[in-house]
Amino acid sequence: MAYLLEKTGDRLFELGESTIIGSDRGSEICLSDPALSEGHALIERLPDGRYKLTDSDSTYGTFVEGVPVESRVLRDGETIVVGGTGLLYCENRECIERHATLAEGEQADECPKNRLPVIESHWQSSEAFLEHFEPRDGPARLFVPVPAEREVPPPAVPGVLVAMQIELADRDAPVFRLHAVVLERHTGQEKRGMLVEFMPGERHRQDLVLACAYGESVPHFRRRHERLSCSLPVRLQAGERRRLDCTAVEIGEGGLGLVPDHGLECEMIVWLVVSFEREKIRLRGRVASIIPGGPRRGAGVEFLFESSGQRREVAEQVALLRSNQ
Repeated sequence: MAYLLEKTGDRLFELGESTIIGSDRGSEICLSDPALSEGHALIERLPDGRYKLTDSDSTYGTFVEGVPVESRVLRDGETIVVGGTGLLYCENRECIERHATLAEGEQADECPKNRLPVIESHWQSSEAFLEHFEPRDGPARLFVPVPAEREVPPPAVPGVLVAMQIELADRDAPVFRLHAVVLERHTGQEKRGMLVEFMPGERHRQDLVLACAYGESVPHFRRRHERLSCSLPVRLQAGERRRLDCTAVEIGEGGLGLVPDHGLECEMIVWLVVSFEREKIRLRGRVASIIPGGPRRGAGVEFLFESSGQRREVAEQVALLRSNQ
């Protein structure tokens, strides 16, 4: 018997004869990770009892102990990274207990194999950010300049997937988190920095950053979709015990606006049950903004889709609302 343990220690998965890891809900191990392909990798049990990991032609690859692999027989205690998720391969409970003990201490944060490299992108003005942002029909690109007195981050190597933290100092907004692939690395005097390309599956997050940079008051909607006024009942769960009733007053394919805000905070992850005219849809969301408005303060929530099918389902319901107006 063998297991996969999330590096955060949150979930433990038992491996069967054939186990698919992916973002699709039909996968035996379904992970909510924007860097994950629908059927990202496969783990098969060999006749001798060992387990073999095979990358299923994923977009951003599969890594074992920091090394990209196409196919490999796993060894006890090895770290696997799929997309941006770290998993520990364990052949016995002792291995699991050792990691659980490590995760409780500070040492867990010292291992770079547990997570993607983080690139911080701090902008003093939104105008400077927009000058370096390259919107395209496909995935958008961003050039992140690095001052001469600073080193270009070592993880910024072409082809590497990184986690981007974008902060706009002149906007009242949280730090935005996106994933991107490094395309170019420049260390010269005239051009110093890195060019990254954002992930296609996070287009709604890119629009969120753009909307904030342009100064929109409610930046949680995708700019290329018309916002719809509505009055939809929403049951919201924040944490284990906070179950709240709200009303969606605006909705788009990427998120919705709620009143009241019930004391929610930016970056909080919530569960939503949205009652459309013909059905209810349950999905996760992230509080992207708090909307000022006196006693009827609201919250802007960005949808965190767990599959392409869920994204299509919401888009269909929004299209139906639009056709009825």
